[in-house]
Amino acid sequence: MKKLILLILCAVGVAIIFLFYRSSPKQVSPTPPKEVEQIPSETEYLGSTTLPPELPTNLPMEKDVPLVRNEIIKVDGGKEIQNVRMYYSKKTVKQNFDIYKKYLTDNDWKIIFQQSDSNMATLLAEKAGNLGTFSISISKNSITEDVTVELNVVVK
Repeated sequence: MKKLILLILCAVGVAIIFLFYRSSPKQVSPTPPKEVEQIPSETEYLGSTTLPPELPTNLPMEKDVPLVRNEIIKVDGGKEIQNVRMYYSKKTVKQNFDIYKKYLTDNDWKIIFQQSDSNMATLLAEKAGNLGTFSISISKNSITEDVTVELNVVVK
């Protein structure tokens, strides 16, 4: 994992150096920057027994595990709504990946992206008739070795 991170950092550094040397100063008349109105996101925190409304009610979540996040986030004035539930898991990354992949397949979700290794896994799925995209992220902290599962349905 450390080698992969180091390789990615080196690649980013080379790309930045390449772009820096490739670009040449150009004489351009300055244009005033456009003001972009930033609408702050709104977060509604939910109690531990309340599932965010866009998350399926039959999810195979573990019982009696600590929650990290359980919230609804409205971004850009409500144009995007994220329904997030994140918890610590007693299972491995692979076990969780297999459980959620089976859940998606058995419940007619179309998996549009999947990636898995021993420390991190991601599933991205869509379902006909749903307005949102379902993202499942599973990760293992390299220091504490805690495994977390984040379930997120984004509705636009």
